[in-house]
Amino acid sequence: MNLQFQGVLLSMMAALIVCLLPGCREGPQQAAGSKGEGTNPKVEEPGKVTGLQAFLPGKMVDLLFEEEGVFKGKVRIVFREDGTLSVDQEERVSVGEDGAVTVYDDNPLQNGTYRVGGALVILKFTRHEVLGVLEFSGGLPEEGGEVRLDVGGEEVLKGKIVRVFSSYGQVPRTLADFKGLLDKPLNDREKQLVGRWEYVNEEAQHRSWHINREDHTASSFTISPKYDDEGEVVPGEQVRTMNHHIWCVSDEVVYFVPLVINQTVNPITDDSQVLRAPNEISTLYLVSVDGEKRTFRWKLPDDYGGDAIEPFHERRIEAFYETEMKPFNEPGALQGFDILKVHEEVRGGEEPPGPAPASELEGEGEDSLEE
Repeated sequence: MNLQFQGVLLSMMAALIVCLLPGCREGPQQAAGSKGEGTNPKVEEPGKVTGLQAFLPGKMVDLLFEEEGVFKGKVRIVFREDGTLSVDQEERVSVGEDGAVTVYDDNPLQNGTYRVGGALVILKFTRHEVLGVLEFSGGLPEEGGEVRLDVGGEEVLKGKIVRVFSSYGQVPRTLADFKGLLDKPLNDREKQLVGRWEYVNEEAQHRSWHINREDHTASSFTISPKYDDEGEVVPGEQVRTMNHHIWCVSDEVVYFVPLVINQTVNPITDDSQVLRAPNEISTLYLVSVDGEKRTFRWKLPDDYGGDAIEPFHERRIEAFYETEMKPFNEPGALQGFDILKVHEEVRGGEEPPGPAPASELEGEGEDSLEE
């Protein structure tokens, strides 16, 4: 059963929020200069902002809620500098006393805005107009500290602060933004993703191999079942796809856009066009990464089913054994790849360097790695 939330707070909480918002206890002239909805109030004189109001913008806070409520388990809140916020829940599944499993797929507390008033953070979640008040023990969020979240309806959640760290990276919006990444250094999180990776889903008969490079380029090769017009698997046939991407990581979200898919190029010709997910740009939540494994969840618009709950994992490998990916075992393969040159060659009808077309490789077995 999905949780339903009240759209307004109790009258006492509403009064508290009103008193904390900019403009309260101000004269008419002062109130006229207050910021609009969704932005943090700015003081007029530099250096005057102190405490939580100065600390919170641009931070990400990982929380742990052990009791059942609108949040359960690990939760990450991103407080952006423009006054917007987003919430990522690593797990939205609970098991009742009778063993029944409940999956919460309609939680409205995902995106919204925030304001800081004294020691409190007033949250407004855009979906269903849910309001909340967040309070950190000690005034500022610190690792190991406690947090209290009141979302009204007599629901007060108490949790622990697991981690506090700064927001990082810039979100690419256009092809021009992505191409501009090609001559920029990696941030610390991106450096952890550089390498060769493998994904296997035996049940779905899906396998893929990936290489993430130091120049923000990536290549991937996927083998998946072929389906007929009625959605049934065609026995004995596969779809083999080679992609070349540009990628980056910002605030624990991976953004990537393909420039070349097999022997076709990205059809977008206007580099200034804003890209739309998921057809023109792909996004993944980066759940975790270490020396052996990386874990993601799909980040999708509500029109496409919303964010995925189930994570998937890729394991780090030393070398590729699939014929299409063997050229990326060469020394220096992790440093860079001239993706713009490949894009121009494919657009001009020429074959790109590196892996041969999949059609020429059908029926070949997996050879051992060449010395």
